[in-house]
Amino acid sequence: MEPSNDTENNVRRSKKKSTSGGGVKEHKEQLQKLQQKDPEFFEFLKEHDKELLEFGDDDIDDDVGTDMEDGEAVEHEIKEKEPKLFKKVITTSMVDLWCKSIHENGSLNAVRSLMKAFRIACHYGDDGDNDSMAKLSVISSTVFNKIMLTALNEMDGILRNLLKLPASGGKNETIKDLMTTKLWRNHNHIVKSYLGNALHVLNQMTDTEMISYTLRRLKYSSLFLAAFPSLLRRYIKVALHFWGTGGGALPVVSFLFIRDLCIRIGSGCLDECFRGIYKAYVLNCHFVNAVKLKHINFLGNCIIQLLGVDLPTAYQHAFTFIRQLAMILREALSTKTKEAFRKVYEWKFINCLELWTGAVCAYSSDSDFKQLAYPLTQIISGVARLVPTARYFPLRLRCVRMLNRIADSTHSFVPVSMLLLDMLEMKELNKPPTGGVGQAVDLRSLLKVSKPTLKTRAFQEACVFYVVEELAEHLAQWSYSVSFMELSFIPLVRLRNFCKLTKVERFRKEMKQLIREIEANLEFVNGKRMSVSFLPNDPAAASFLEDEKKSAGSALSKYVITLRQRAEQKNSSLMESSVLVGEESSIFGKEISESDEEDDRKNEKGSTAFSSSWMPGNDANEVKEPKEKKRKKRKQQKGAIDDDVVEDLVLSSEDDEPSSESPPAREKDNDTGKRAPPKQKRKQKHKAKSYHFRVLSLPMATVLLRNAPFTAPIHSSLTSTSHIFLHFPHTSFPKFTISCSSSRRNRPEYIPNHIPDPSYVRIFDTTLRDGEQSPGASMTAKEKLDIARQLTKLGVDIIEAGFPAASPADFDAVAMIAKEVGNAVNEDGYVPVICGLSRCSEKDIQRAWDAVKYAKRPRIHTFIATSSIHMEYKLRKTKEQVIEIARNMVKFARSLGCEDVEFSPEDAGRSEREFLYQILGEVIKAGATTLNIPDTVGINMPSEFGKLIADIKANTPGIENVIISTHCQNDLGLSTANTLEGARAGARQLEVTVNGIGERAGNASLEEVVMALKCGSHVFGNIYTGINSKHIYLTSRMVEEYSGLQLQPHKALVGLNAFAHESGIHQDGMLKHKGTYEIISPEDIGLERPEDQAGIVLGKLSGRHALRKRLEELGYELKEDDVEGLFQRFKAVAEKKKRVTDADLRALVSDEISQAESIWKLGDLQVACGTLGLSTATVKLIGIDNREHLACSVGTGPVDSAYKAIDLIVKEPVELLEYSMNAVTEGIDAIATTRVVIRGVHSHVSTNVLTGEAYHRTFSGIGSGMDVVVSSVKAYIAALNKMLGFKETSSS
Repeated sequence: MEPSNDTENNVRRSKKKSTSGGGVKEHKEQLQKLQQKDPEFFEFLKEHDKELLEFGDDDIDDDVGTDMEDGEAVEHEIKEKEPKLFKKVITTSMVDLWCKSIHENGSLNAVRSLMKAFRIACHYGDDGDNDSMAKLSVISSTVFNKIMLTALNEMDGILRNLLKLPASGGKNETIKDLMTTKLWRNHNHIVKSYLGNALHVLNQMTDTEMISYTLRRLKYSSLFLAAFPSLLRRYIKVALHFWGTGGGALPVVSFLFIRDLCIRIGSGCLDECFRGIYKAYVLNCHFVNAVKLKHINFLGNCIIQLLGVDLPTAYQHAFTFIRQLAMILREALSTKTKEAFRKVYEWKFINCLELWTGAVCAYSSDSDFKQLAYPLTQIISGVARLVPTARYFPLRLRCVRMLNRIADSTHSFVPVSMLLLDMLEMKELNKPPTGGVGQAVDLRSLLKVSKPTLKTRAFQEACVFYVVEELAEHLAQWSYSVSFMELSFIPLVRLRNFCKLTKVERFRKEMKQLIREIEANLEFVNGKRMSVSFLPNDPAAASFLEDEKKSAGSALSKYVITLRQRAEQKNSSLMESSVLVGEESSIFGKEISESDEEDDRKNEKGSTAFSSSWMPGNDANEVKEPKEKKRKKRKQQKGAIDDDVVEDLVLSSEDDEPSSESPPAREKDNDTGKRAPPKQKRKQKHKAKSYHFRVLSLPMATVLLRNAPFTAPIHSSLTSTSHIFLHFPHTSFPKFTISCSSSRRNRPEYIPNHIPDPSYVRIFDTTLRDGEQSPGASMTAKEKLDIARQLTKLGVDIIEAGFPAASPADFDAVAMIAKEVGNAVNEDGYVPVICGLSRCSEKDIQRAWDAVKYAKRPRIHTFIATSSIHMEYKLRKTKEQVIEIARNMVKFARSLGCEDVEFSPEDAGRSEREFLYQILGEVIKAGATTLNIPDTVGINMPSEFGKLIADIKANTPGIENVIISTHCQNDLGLSTANTLEGARAGARQLEVTVNGIGERAGNASLEEVVMALKCGSHVFGNIYTGINSKHIYLTSRMVEEYSGLQLQPHKALVGLNAFAHESGIHQDGMLKHKGTYEIISPEDIGLERPEDQAGIVLGKLSGRHALRKRLEELGYELKEDDVEGLFQRFKAVAEKKKRVTDADLRALVSDEISQAESIWKLGDLQVACGTLGLSTATVKLIGIDNREHLACSVGTGPVDSAYKAIDLIVKEPVELLEYSMNAVTEGIDAIATTRVVIRGVHSHVSTNVLTGEAYHRTFSGIGSGMDVVVSSVKAYIAALNKMLGFKETSSS
């Protein structure tokens, strides 16, 4: 008799329910009833599944589920027991006993026990563990290692034995057939448990060796994922993450895992793998440098290999992705906007072109993939011609290299010679350099060069040499063609013309060599052509010079080999198409060995990988780096610092210039990666030479001089741009020159939760958010955008653009900044992070994400109060509730797709330390990448705040995986001191505002913090920022004008008196040496003294071009219409003033351009005032509908009467809170700037970012003019326009 499935399932379900106190007794009673009711089925079970009837206290079993990403838990299909049954401690002997039972008897119960232990090990330390799990959390690291190694090494074989599958291999069809069998129905829950728990522990691991080992073992069982689509998708996602971001051998192992999935499962995962790996590639190729280029090449080679698994499917995806690139290019060609051009001329777009070029070249023999060569060639050619200027020479050369590769692999002619020859005819390569020697330029890691670089000799040489190399490559491909004479005719003519026109002898010599090789090849081909009788279009022409082509015997082929060797010597680090992973180079394109012997050798490392004390959930016991690796890392870091200190060594003596065949290369020692000493670079000659060293700072220059084998006069008057003449004691080296410059060190790659250089400090600017909270400092969206652009020039790392949930106007401003400033990537790959603030509520966080998601680097900053007084009186919540809210909200922010989440415990300075450690640890687990520690009320002393940061760094679990930040208020005037103390204690992000503006007494001042770190680097451990201090003064002035908050004259660095000296003693010292009373030069912050100004003097005869140029120098980027309107105001002022100063221009820009959207505009104004009667004012205003409105009023003065007349027209009752006026320049003809602050009598409500309470918003306005009454009226109208605009936005 064959038992029914329903009956057997009922028995199993009854056994699963036996988890209460009397579970064992109840189960035995059910079995007795079954024996009486169905004796035949009971005998069947006794014969075939005896273990099902044996139910004892020693059974160890439980659910084996793991949380799924979509919120559905894996079904608990393994039996659960009473909690008291799990009091036994798992030991290594128990694991050995289970393994012995499995191998000798095939015990299913032992398999279940092993899987139970494996689940406990994988979920050790999870927050969601139940009581029964907690009683087994006492396992040691030794037991953990034993369980992990046993399960990973044995489970694949065990599962295959249970399911009667071959010992290895298998395809998707194998699993599909298996899923219809009874064996699968009985044992699929064990397979699902093994794969689900292994995935869970993979997400907890941080050590690359452990992850690599786990993936290698899971690769054998990847076939089973075909039965679980949800698990398959998660495995693909995790493997792609490790592939794109992992270190060591992990990227290779992850790729092999993905490739094995595609081979074994086939169509079930191909589409997802192809889309996912392309997306991961794009995310990893936003920015490029010499080191990053290796990694990008490695990723590209991986994708090309993966495409080869199924070329028809790969073709469909490749066609789609190439079409997307074509659409981006078409948009740029049709719209011709800067934003559209930027989408094309960015590394992400170019690296995608490189990827598909490699794919087309690799599979050019496939008929489908060869068809992609034509559209890809058209896109590349269009990119090369999009902006044909000299600054984009590197990009054009990169495009030419791609076209040459496609032509060579597909044996198709691609006309690239014109792209190269057009470059030679541009003036930048035809005249002698005016910018000096310059630094060595590596065009392979650039898309665009700066204007100063264009004028250097190094740039010219690099361009000409690359043009020669690529043109020779192109012609060499057709050097065996019967039509070579026709192909080479135009290039020869234009090359000869270049030789005649160029004024640089080195270039002429290089071109003559190329011309000689082309002529020699031409003579060779023409000689052969004379001996044949077929026409060029005859099919027999394809076999012309076939033997010579195989032997590469043409003159051009030999010349190209020489050029390649020269290029390899100059760019050895960039010429490799692979990246070193571990100790071996992962070069794809060769056959990848997957023999069992190799995997066995790799598995021997398993005991090493799991021999540490790491366990899931135990952040304090993470795997430590081996000492040898640490030494290597320190050595590499030291080498990187050395690279920054001595940036370049260029032979600049005119009587001994290097020839073009052997240019001065920046060679490196093969073993250490350091630069070779000068005497290894060249032979010493007994002539007077001049060497140019660029060093990080003057102290470093002093160290170099003191350790040098020569004497030098080291003067205290040496500045950052001075030169020292060094006299050697030996007559063979009479004179050297060393130049010290204060050039900034390179900004490290941006990773949300990690800074590659531990000495780098991120600057988080919150001027547009916290700064705007200053009463009366509200700014328009246009003003905020201008400040954000200026902050980008300043080089801040993160811009907190606002509080999007506060109002629709704030949301629009943040979104606009994210779209424009957040996507403006400069030539160095720098683009600021755009951050939006939110309270710990889903509504606020969603609103913040909707605003910042348009940026390339979006961030959500959420906060909740943690001090006792705030939790008791403001939040009215317990500590546990606050922790739960913080954890859930950080998780919610990450679930939206935001990979950069900052969390702030408000009022951390007054919070209990242990509670602070706890909540910070929880948000780290939830996914926070930056922890901001605010001194919200400015109560901490510097030593106290520094200790707070140090204690958090020492006691918070998982703190090594995030960035610590500071945010210090200035209530006691200690914000800057506290911020600096936090940096010294280990904080690597500092939150500041320009001019120190902000809530109440303000925040830490950006300019003070940055310059203190720069001047006191010896105190703070040589930490540095990416700030370009030359833009500090202009940024300060812009914020002062737009916010309306006037700076106190004695404000540090940027106040009017900061560099003023009135005391006679001080003036005497300054006249003798400026260093007597100035620790920094005003030029260091972008402030030029009048006597030092050598620029354009603006007056009534100045034109639009001169005005635009000076405005750009002051940091203003204006549209053509704005410049035209401002020019008319400028001419009116210039007619009355002899000279228009920078202060005048700023006032005009603030008054003319940076105002709110005009609802009301001033038409005419007439006032009468004096001592003979009341003052009267007649005002004409023009409304938004261009209708004129006239009103007259009397008052206590001309300004009062004018304001009352305006109120009669606008009919919006307001309260004047503040009125101030100052002259921006000296003299009777000075321009007056007036600032007013108003508040509506009726409600104009906004949300307080800290308390969440509504408050009546204030609005400021600024007006400028040579008439004080006119400037006052303009300021009043500007404030009204802001208020009315806010009212309209809020109502909509």
